[in-house]
Amino acid sequence: MKTKKVTKKISEKQATHVRQNFQEVIDQVHYTREAMLITKHNKPWVMIEPLEE
Repeated sequence: MKTKKVTKKISEKQATHVRQNFQEVIDQVHYTREAMLITKHNKPWVMIEPLEE
C-alpha cells in the first residue's frame, strides 16, 4: 500500500512587511487558505494559518 505525502503550500514574508500590511496579509491567508511563515532577520519567527471551516 502506497501512501501520499501531503504538503501544504506556505508563503513567506518578512516581519516588517507584515507589520506595514497586516490587513492585506491576513486577508491573503484567509482567502488563499495557505499558511504564511513570518521571518525576522531572515529566520523563521511565527506562522499564520487559516482556520478550518
